[in-house]
Amino acid sequence: MTESQKIILLVEDSDIDGTIILGRLSKFPELTCHWVHSLAACREMLAVISVDAILLDLNLDDAAGPELIEAVRGLCNAAPIVILTNTDDERTSLMALQSGCEDYLVKVKSDGQTIRRTLLYSMERSRLDLARRTAEETARQREALADLILEIAPEAMLVIDRGGRVVRANQHACQVFGYAADGLVGRDLDALVPQDARRHHHERVARFTAGPAASGLRIPSEVRGLRRDGREFPAEVNLAPLWFDDEAYVVVSVRDLTLAKAAEAASRLNGAIFEHAREGLMITDGDGVVLSVNPAFTAITGFEADEAVGASVGFMKSGRHDPAYYRQMWHSLTGEGHWAGEIWNMRRDGSVGPFWLSISAVRNADGRISNYVAIYTDIADMKRHEEALHHMAYHDALTGLPNRSLLGDRMRQSLAKARRSGRMLAVAYIDLDGFKPINDAQGHHAGDMLLTEVVETAALEDVERARDVLQACRAMGVSSALDDFGTGYSSLTYLRHLPIDTLKIDRSFVWNLTDDAEDLTIVQGVIVLANGFGREVLAEGIEKAEHGEILLRLGCQLGQGYRIAPPMPANDFLAWRAAWRPDNSWTA
Repeated sequence: MTESQKIILLVEDSDIDGTIILGRLSKFPELTCHWVHSLAACREMLAVISVDAILLDLNLDDAAGPELIEAVRGLCNAAPIVILTNTDDERTSLMALQSGCEDYLVKVKSDGQTIRRTLLYSMERSRLDLARRTAEETARQREALADLILEIAPEAMLVIDRGGRVVRANQHACQVFGYAADGLVGRDLDALVPQDARRHHHERVARFTAGPAASGLRIPSEVRGLRRDGREFPAEVNLAPLWFDDEAYVVVSVRDLTLAKAAEAASRLNGAIFEHAREGLMITDGDGVVLSVNPAFTAITGFEADEAVGASVGFMKSGRHDPAYYRQMWHSLTGEGHWAGEIWNMRRDGSVGPFWLSISAVRNADGRISNYVAIYTDIADMKRHEEALHHMAYHDALTGLPNRSLLGDRMRQSLAKARRSGRMLAVAYIDLDGFKPINDAQGHHAGDMLLTEVVETAALEDVERARDVLQACRAMGVSSALDDFGTGYSSLTYLRHLPIDTLKIDRSFVWNLTDDAEDLTIVQGVIVLANGFGREVLAEGIEKAEHGEILLRLGCQLGQGYRIAPPMPANDFLAWRAAWRPDNSWTA
């Protein structure tokens, strides 16, 4: 204890007792005493001076007992209080101590030295107690700060002791590892890592807790974590040593990489799809400025990526569409979020061609359009094939002249026009006989021109009989298929007039489907035609997986060929059907 000057306040209403106590303390120059007679005077004195200790008579005229002690404690700014009492009994001493006093003195038994010693001891105990409480409060605040830092950290945070046991963990860590709140505290590190990685992790903890020299270590790494249910997950871990009260700990931050890895994989997949898609892809910003295009876009349009990127989306306008067309397009995009339709655009070489364009709007978290994704499909070949099919349907294959179907269509149009105008319609029918004289006199060219009325009439007569038979079969539940479709001149006639259920695409068109663009166009056209007539379509000659993959993409769901199965006896069919599985590429 130091012998520095101490200020003592004596609160005593007895003049005799106060005089005696002051006299006894006057022998000690390190103690300066002030004397007041009441609680009110004590209050006034403590308002102007600070004291190191208080000698308090337990019974004053204006207050007494525990209430007096409580009042003075509220005024003394943590200075120790020593009670003065005339009675030496256990009840009084316990009451004084329980009320927060440091000690008590019996007046008649306390000489100066006893009073001095009691005051100095009380002041020292009070100082030590204050230091203890201050240290405890500091520690509590540090604990609270550590808890706050752990809880607000964006990552899972753990504190591990030298033995590899978790001593602190934030709520995020509990969630990442699949434990309830505070469920990680007390658990061994082995519970958080797969078995084959436990030794390695314990070695790292040992390195970090080896001594203060390890305080500079920082080891970020990617590891595997173990959730409570036994599932492993990828994680990025950062370790740092911590020394606290001469104890070594390791602070561990854990970032669950599950979603990041999935997003990375999805990004790679999307990039691969973007680069290898057969359709042309274009991505723009919300203002329609091109951000990127894929190689298929360049192949379809001729525009290289560096020519398209940075340009406005309208750089391929052909002039074939009026402003109202584009207004309707943008109205659909901004209102409904998507638009699809046929559009005529200009290619890099200046040619204009038809495309099927599908555009979707992409919105950000605020609901505003941030990007547009456009998918271009070159439909020039399909348009040519549609025109060819249309021509085939309405013109004679041998002569190229209009056939009965076109005649019927034109007759219906003319009759409707005649009805609207109120005019008469005249139909002239010319019956030609004697083909041989015409061939002899005019040549075979003229004869061929007169050949798909007599031939067509005879064929239609056969069709009538075939239709009756097929309708009778259908009534019995028997379906029918038109074989080798596309190889004969009469196929469209049969399709139009016969109750056929299925069209079978001839194998000659399927064999070269992967290499011959014309065969691909023909097959695509037959599928479109079959769909238009409400017929099923079946492809013959499927001998490679690529055949089935392309046909499925074109919309053909039925097929036959050695890639599926060779011809077999009827008795073998059920066993084959039970064991057969489609090619993986057909179910992707």
